[in-house]
Amino acid sequence: VGVVPSRRSVGAPIVGHMVTHADYPPAVCEDVVRIRRRIARAGVPERRTDRNLLVATWNVRNFGRVQDTWEERPNVSPVRTLRALAYMAEVLRCFDLVAIQEVKRDTSGVRRLVDDFLGPDWGLLLSDVAGGEKGNSERLAYLYDRRRVTPSGLAGEIVLPPTEAGDPVEQFDRTPYVVGFRVGHEHVTLCTAHIRYGENAAARRPEISRLAAHTARELRDRARGAGAEESNLIVLGDFNIDRRHLDDPLFAAFVETGLTV
Repeated sequence: VGVVPSRRSVGAPIVGHMVTHADYPPAVCEDVVRIRRRIARAGVPERRTDRNLLVATWNVRNFGRVQDTWEERPNVSPVRTLRALAYMAEVLRCFDLVAIQEVKRDTSGVRRLVDDFLGPDWGLLLSDVAGGEKGNSERLAYLYDRRRVTPSGLAGEIVLPPTEAGDPVEQFDRTPYVVGFRVGHEHVTLCTAHIRYGENAAARRPEISRLAAHTARELRDRARGAGAEESNLIVLGDFNIDRRHLDDPLFAAFVETGLTV
């Protein structure tokens, strides 16, 4: 499918209205066509009402403020521009519900993505900012198509309970974010996380193990209860796992808890 480019001058800002393909500069339109072809080759299923729910997870590195221009400008911060938002919107529209990692304290970029590029049919939910140096001032987010998904009202961050002796335990550097959604007559609960990369793979294992254990023991038990809000639980995000294979100790940390991966 082709895209009709705008006659707007390259670099001209767009303020105060919904951005459509007609606003895109010719070079962006050409890239959008290429993106659509790659999506088609990837075999992403077609969204079908009452037949499926397409869920994705995406680490958008350092997603904060964006420039109000289509073209990148050398040595100007932030690097990300309207061109990047156009590309992101093209991918996001293929899904119903997307977990985003590394949204920064400044949420103007993700809000502009939703308000100006995806439009009123899309909603946004954000966690609080992760504090401390290890938290990297990050938030976790969910973007969802309101025509397909609605929040159930369940939302919260995972805080690990103390030991049986009452001693505090080490918490997550970026607190996992749990949100419930309604899909037709069904409920689905998503828990998204961003495991800190650390200096090496061994440094990641403790957080992965804590997340897997809490999910398997606490959230899964709740999901099995009558009238549970946490039914159809999906854990997703950026776990910084090198390989999806049992030979990888980080992947094994999930499997050894009994989680279905």
